[in-house]
Amino acid sequence: MKKLTYLLLMLGLSVAASAQISIGAKGGLNFATFGGKDVEGYKTRVSIHVGGYAQVPLKGAWSLQPEMYLSMQGANWEGKGDDKTISSYLQIPVLVKYTTRSGFFGETGPQIGFLLKATDKVDGVKEDIQDIVKKTDFSWGFGAGYRFNEKLSAYARYNLSLSNFWQDEKNRVMQVGVSYALFTTGQ
Repeated sequence: MKKLTYLLLMLGLSVAASAQISIGAKGGLNFATFGGKDVEGYKTRVSIHVGGYAQVPLKGAWSLQPEMYLSMQGANWEGKGDDKTISSYLQIPVLVKYTTRSGFFGETGPQIGFLLKATDKVDGVKEDIQDIVKKTDFSWGFGAGYRFNEKLSAYARYNLSLSNFWQDEKNRVMQVGVSYALFTTGQ
């Protein structure tokens, strides 16, 4: 994990030396559940995501946007009162983004998530389930949003997991949030 973080930092610094990169913070709501073949019995769990991003201009309206954020996920169980699965991930997506002159944008790209914690809560009692679930989640993100100005944007993104969380269950997460550019290098 430390090597990956170091590699991303070094890559970011080398690109920053030659381009105007925007560095910012982002956060918002998650609407998470489990899906997959023949998976039933789950309802949406509302939680949060918070982290940061770098936006690297490529050519014209295209940019590359690596991110790193904490994402609270899981699902509520149908017909079980307050019973639920709670998971948290360190998510690292790398998105390709296209922004129109009017401010609308679309984005897509792969994401890797590292499981930080996973519990089931049944009848008010939490049970650690990290030993029985997958520690890494590979997903693909699809998003759109609007850039109000050079600093502030709003977005919606759907993260479709390509790997199983447990048995046939896959993470399904809809995110809505805002991002704010803190500074831009090279200005």
